[in-house]
Amino acid sequence: MELLNTATDFVSENETLILLCMSVLVLALLILSASLIRKVRRLSRTTFSAVDGETGQLLSREIARLAKDLSALSGRMDNGEQMQAALKAQQDLCLQRIGFVRYDAFDDIGGEQSFVVALLNAENSGVVLSNLYSRVDSRMYAKRINTGTSEHALSTEEQQAVEKAEP
Repeated sequence: MELLNTATDFVSENETLILLCMSVLVLALLILSASLIRKVRRLSRTTFSAVDGETGQLLSREIARLAKDLSALSGRMDNGEQMQAALKAQQDLCLQRIGFVRYDAFDDIGGEQSFVVALLNAENSGVVLSNLYSRVDSRMYAKRINTGTSEHALSTEEQQAVEKAEP
């Protein structure tokens, strides 16, 4: 209770000083509020001008240009995917697998000078080339391979070359 009496006495004796401090505080708060209001208005004008004003027109033009570029890029990607599919189809027809076997075609010739080469694509189709080496001459034969098999009978070495060429 005594503390309350002391505070009341202080306020009654220093009313002018307290009133002056309160006035300075209110004035400082008003200045701070005015400054904040000004910053909010400036920010609002900038935001609205980007949407409505001259800057907004530039922004909408830029968005339209980016949309056009995106559409063109999408078309180029579709074109690229079509080209990739065409290349994949061509690649499957290219020679991709090679089988090679060396052997002695004749008993009197050593050194495995005869050979068979199988050249196949992704579907195991292609050709088998056989080279038979002898002391007198060398002969080459070719047999067509269609999906791993041949119309003509394959020798053991030719079959081995085809099997080596398969994945």
